[in-house]
Amino acid sequence: MAVNHLERRYGATAPFPLAQNVLQLQKNALDHVYDPETLGRLSDSSLFGKTAITPGETMMTVRRSIWKEIESPKSSPIDLMRRDLQREHLRRLLSLLDAQNIVGDARAQARRDIDTIAKNASRALASGSLDEASSSHLEDMRRIAAEALESRKPRPIS
Repeated sequence: MAVNHLERRYGATAPFPLAQNVLQLQKNALDHVYDPETLGRLSDSSLFGKTAITPGETMMTVRRSIWKEIESPKSSPIDLMRRDLQREHLRRLLSLLDAQNIVGDARAQARRDIDTIAKNASRALASGSLDEASSSHLEDMRRIAAEALESRKPRPIS
């Protein structure tokens, strides 16, 4: 009889924590994409050719993919794992606003992405086409994004 590692770790009746495990994989990917060194290398790569991908293009593409439910005028409900991913994404963008060792273009794009998320969330909420969980989530994300942009004074240019 084979050893069931899931039963040993989570118990015979406990459900496998799928959402938590998927979120951990997603966090690892976000950590890599939004790492200051990664963004710095992307910024430097634009010096070597017109086909290089910039931090702004990378960040915008990631935002559009993660927030696809509210990117278009027709909003759609957001499932649990997508809401978790969106929370983590916004958390990464907010951390870039205060990061000391971040390239300027990445900070500017983070601010633009946060503003876009807040505006798109407001539009999606006004549509009335979302379920209760999605509406609560977007209201929270919109509030956090708006407060973050209001509370952070622009950094002096050095």
